[in-house]
Amino acid sequence: MASIPTGAWVALALIFGAVALAALHALGCRLQRDTQEHMLQVRTHRLRQDYNRWIEALRRGEGDQVERPAGVAGPGEWRDAA
Repeated sequence: MASIPTGAWVALALIFGAVALAALHALGCRLQRDTQEHMLQVRTHRLRQDYNRWIEALRRGEGDQVERPAGVAGPGEWRDAA
């Protein structure tokens, strides 16, 4: 029975290495996407809380004592879109 040539073993090792590298890359991309999605959800939740807190303070008449959420323009801060 003939033995398998060394070149075939090297080629097989390269193929398995490439497959393993592709799998690790796919897992890394998935982890990065999931992390970014989670961070956006956390940021959205915090902005909603800040906005709701500010709206409730405005309803109570205490709007001047509560810091406005980021992105909310105050009196005199409106600008034209043009």
